Amino acid sequence: MTTSSVAALIFGATYRPDATYPNVSIAIWLATSLTEAVLLLSISWQWKSLSICKTNLVERMGTLTLIVMGEGIIAMTDSISRILRTLPTPSGVTFGLSIAVIATCYSIWILYSDHTNAVDKPKSGKPEKPDINHSPHRQIWAILHFPLHFAILMTLKGCAAFMLWWVAVEALTFGPILDLFNLGFSQLPSNYTALTGSEIHAQLKHALDSITDRYIGNITQTSDIEDNLRKISTLGLLSDDSTLYSAWDLTYNVGNEVYSNICSQIGFENSEGNASDTTSKDADRKDPSNADIITQFFAEFEGFWFVTLFVAAGSTLMILAILRWLYLKGDEDEGKEIRPGTSRFRRVKKELKSSAAVLAQFLIGAALATVAIMNLDQYSNPFNNYIFSAWIVPTVFLTYLFVIIIDNFLYPTYSNVHHPPLPKDNQDEENEMAAKPKLPVASLGRREMRQRPPHDRNSSASALLTPRWSPDDYELGERSRSPSRTRDPSPYRDEENYPRAVEEEGLGA
Repeated sequence: MTTSSVAALIFGATYRPDATYPNVSIAIWLATSLTEAVLLLSISWQWKSLSICKTNLVERMGTLTLIVMGEGIIAMTDSISRILRTLPTPSGVTFGLSIAVIATCYSIWILYSDHTNAVDKPKSGKPEKPDINHSPHRQIWAILHFPLHFAILMTLKGCAAFMLWWVAVEALTFGPILDLFNLGFSQLPSNYTALTGSEIHAQLKHALDSITDRYIGNITQTSDIEDNLRKISTLGLLSDDSTLYSAWDLTYNVGNEVYSNICSQIGFENSEGNASDTTSKDADRKDPSNADIITQFFAEFEGFWFVTLFVAAGSTLMILAILRWLYLKGDEDEGKEIRPGTSRFRRVKKELKSSAAVLAQFLIGAALATVAIMNLDQYSNPFNNYIFSAWIVPTVFLTYLFVIIIDNFLYPTYSNVHHPPLPKDNQDEENEMAAKPKLPVASLGRREMRQRPPHDRNSSASALLTPRWSPDDYELGERSRSPSRTRDPSPYRDEENYPRAVEEEGLGA
C-alpha cells in the first residue's frame, strides 16, 4: 500500500497539461511504474503471506495480453478501413497481406497460450503447496510481461503500418501514375520535342481518368491540378528548351499532387505538409517533388517501422522462450513428481527436448531481430528490393509458424511432461483394471457383498465385519455416501427385515 501511494504521488506531481517537455513526464511515469512492479513482486517473494502463488496471476496476465493484442487488432482494422476508403477494389497482394497480418496476430496468441498453458496447473494432479512455490521464478515471469506486451503491441502496430506502406508502394508503381511523370506517356516517343501542350494535356487527362477509376476521392480534382493542366494546354511546341522545361515541371507537379493526395488519404503526411495547402499559402514556394515525398516515407519506414517491426517480433519470441525456461527452471527447483515406472533416460530425454525447443525459439527470435540491421545500408539493392516488396509481414508470420511447428515437434505436451506413460506391463494391467465393470455399492445385493476369495475366508467376527469389496472393484455411488442410506453388510442383523428395508430405501439390486 505504501508503494502504491508513493507511486500515485509521483504520478500526480509530474503531471502537467502544458509541460514544456512532455517526454520527460512520460519517462518518469514509465520508470515509476517499473519500480513499483519490481517492489511489489519482491515483497510477494520475501513474505509468504503475501505470495502470489495462491492468486490467479496467470489468468490475469493472459487477460491483459488479450487486451494488448486487441489494441493491435484495432490498429489493423483501422488500416484496412483506410485502405478500403482509398482503394475500393484491393489487389490480390493487398488481400493476401491482410490475411498475413491476421495470421500473425493469431500466431502470437498460439505461442503465448502454448507457453503459459501449464504454468498455473498442479505439478502432479495435486493442489499446490504454498511453500514449494516460494521462489522468484513467478515474480520474474510476471515482470517480463511488461516488455512482452510492449513487443506484441509494436509488432502488431508495425504489421498494420506496413499494410498502408504497401498500398503506397502499389500507388507508386501504378502505371497511370508513373505516366504523369513521363509527360502522360507510358513510353516517351523519340520525337517528343515535336509534341504540343494540347497533346500532352490529352495524355494527362487520360491517365487521370484511369487513376480516378481505381482510387476513391477527389485526388485528381484539386485546384492545383486543374491549374497545372490549364497551363500545360497553353504550351506550344516543345522544341524550345524553356517550353520543354516548363512542360516537365508542370507534369511533375501534377504527379506530385496526385500521389500526395493518395498518401494523405491512407494516413500518410509528408514532411512539407499538404502540397495544396503549401501552394495556396506560399505561391513562391515550390511543391515538394515526388522524390521528396518518397524520401520522407522511406525514411519513416526504414528508420522507425522497419527496425521496430523486426526488433519487436524477434523480442516477442525471445521473451516467450525466457518465460518457458523460467517455468522449466521452476519445475527443477520445486521437483516434479513422476509416475513410477518411468525410466531416468526417458525423463532426461524429455528435458533435453524441452531445452532444445526453448533454445531454438530464442535463437530464431534473435535472428529475426537482426533483420533490422539491413537498414544500415539504405541504398543497397537487397534492402530496396525487400522494403518495396510485400514480403515484410509474411516474413514475420512464416517465422512464427516455423517456431510453432518446431515447438510441437520438440516440446512435449503438458500431460507427457508431468504424467509420462507407464511401461507396457503396468499399462496393460491398468487397462485391464479399467475394463472391469464397476458397480456402485448401492446396487449390490447381500450375496455379492458377502463373496470373498476361498483362501481369505475365516470364521472370526472381525473378518465378518470387514467389507467384502475393494475400492479397485467398485466405486462408491453418491447415494451410498449418505450416512442415512448406508446399510451395514454385517450378518448380525435381522435376516428377515434386511431385504425389505433395502428395497424401501432403494438400495437393493
